Amino acid sequence: MTSLRSRLFHGTAIAALALMPAAAGAAPALPNTGVVANGAVNGSGATLSGTGTAGDPFVNAGVVAGSTNTFVVGTGAGAAGQSAIVNWGSFDIGSTGGTNNVVTFTGAGDKSFSVLNRVTGALNPTTIAGTLSGNAAAAAGSRGTIFVINEAGISFANSAQVTNLTGFVASSLGVTDADFANFGTAAGVRFTGAGSAAITVDADAGPAHATIAPDSVLLLVAPSLAVGGGALGA
Repeated sequence: MTSLRSRLFHGTAIAALALMPAAAGAAPALPNTGVVANGAVNGSGATLSGTGTAGDPFVNAGVVAGSTNTFVVGTGAGAAGQSAIVNWGSFDIGSTGGTNNVVTFTGAGDKSFSVLNRVTGALNPTTIAGTLSGNAAAAAGSRGTIFVINEAGISFANSAQVTNLTGFVASSLGVTDADFANFGTAAGVRFTGAGSAAITVDADAGPAHATIAPDSVLLLVAPSLAVGGGALGA
């Protein structure tokens, strides 16, 4: 049985790759204007409207501290289980006054799943200051593998919590739909792009430190990586 790392990167050429034990970024919102490009995803939450389909994107409005979105990955028969791709106008998770907004992904029936979250909007950097979680109720190998792709860069604040996942991938290089379809196969996932945006972890001042995927495989893919602190997964 191949490892998650080898299934991701077999035959891959990338500008820079950091494989690290796990860790830390601030945003005022939740992921917004998301359209499901592949697979089936059902979203729920007090601030969330829309179905994510082409004519009815997921939209967050009036987000307050502690707002929660839950996305359930339904159909899809990828090699790594249920899978989906969502193209977002922006993908941020905020934290206000010590209270994190929360985004949770689960697989239908507690099955294994993977989701590619790709920012295709104005390409502002992604900031994760709140909580991103997989399916805590599922077995360790079925909690989900989450990709966050933003070629403008990704920052994790010191309040960030990324947890309850089988794997977490953050990249400022691109991944095509076709390459993502190779996740879970011998071909692996190929990252491409000529961008220079960085991934930063725990760069903000303060006594708190980010916790990023301490219980799962963590992959940070970028031309440059700046880690100011935090607890990073292996």
